[in-house]
Amino acid sequence: ESVYNLIPESGRMNLHKKLGLTLIKYSEDISEVASIAVDQINVCKDHVDLSMEERSLFAQLNLNEGKKSTAMSSFAQARDYVEAGISFLSESNWTNQYMLSLELFELSVEI
Repeated sequence: ESVYNLIPESGRMNLHKKLGLTLIKYSEDISEVASIAVDQINVCKDHVDLSMEERSLFAQLNLNEGKKSTAMSSFAQARDYVEAGISFLSESNWTNQYMLSLELFELSVEI
């Protein structure tokens, strides 16, 4: 933790992004590391630039984690994942990401 604190804030956010992306890219089974990867990305989501492809991927992964948390009755955690997922949607989400948007907003109403 002391080494982490020596890294400037912007460097920390980029580190979280790189960790999340690396976990997703090199994992043989994404379901095993999805929650760790999503948590890393969610830490930095407001502080780093993400491509539209990355934003869509992270919205989907947050939806998946929100569903898992809901199934385990961890509703506070599910709410966090769903809210993060919604924040990753594009401005034209109802046109370009209709099903993903619909699922995220439906789940947000349920929890």
